[in-house]
Amino acid sequence: MPKSTGYSHPFIGSKSYLAKKVVEFEKVREDENFMKLFYFINSSNTELAVPNADYLGSLSSKMILQNICHYSSKESAKFNHAMTNKEKLFLLYGLYHNYLWRTFDQLYNPMVEGSKGDYCAGGCPYSQDYLMIMCKDLIKEQEHKQQKAFYSAFLEELEVIRDRLHAEKEAIRWSFDQLKENDVALSKITFIVDDDNFNKKYFASVKLECKAEIHFTYRAEDQIVLSPIVGAHEIDIKKLRNIIDKIFKIPTIVQMSKIPTKRGRLKKNSEKGRLY
Repeated sequence: MPKSTGYSHPFIGSKSYLAKKVVEFEKVREDENFMKLFYFINSSNTELAVPNADYLGSLSSKMILQNICHYSSKESAKFNHAMTNKEKLFLLYGLYHNYLWRTFDQLYNPMVEGSKGDYCAGGCPYSQDYLMIMCKDLIKEQEHKQQKAFYSAFLEELEVIRDRLHAEKEAIRWSFDQLKENDVALSKITFIVDDDNFNKKYFASVKLECKAEIHFTYRAEDQIVLSPIVGAHEIDIKKLRNIIDKIFKIPTIVQMSKIPTKRGRLKKNSEKGRLY
């Protein structure tokens, strides 16, 4: 903020925080090894070999849940079913997807009363929606042209962030739609589906050949949270990415060109449709 204006408002710091979080989110969503993981679970080519199959084979659902979701040994042991390597990849992908979807929700959408409830999603005090509403209200309140110009320029910066988030949302939904069209993927991953309800864009469980299911459950504080909507942002994304990096550390022959990225930005439109 220029020193000459002398303007100060708590939401200005929140905008800087939002911008930082958006950059972090983009890096996580565009992770190349995560893209390789997506193509492996979505490919009908049964001859595709996982680069580091030995490491993947050494993993168990218990290890994954303990390391990524902070489960205790006692709790994670309840989910320690026999799993094929492909099923482990489905589990890792589901965790990654749910983390991305929940993070997007927090950064893009408005705050919702009861947003920590089992079936409530919603943003946070630094979501672009929350900050844009606050900024527009401030513009209306200003009597001086200089003040209006300052906050109008600030609103433009928030619009740029909104565009970036909207592009990321389209990329996440693209991969989600690809899986929906793949019978192989659908036979393994179950998800909560409702085109009109943002909350139901999460994966719910992975079906195993042993007839068991591992549900996407997460630890939040001292309790086991049964809803992927509530706990997805509690996933330790650094540890999850480390596991995926180890599995796909060897370059693979995978067609990557179809993945939408942020390079082709959508035209700015402050009235983009929300998911609410």
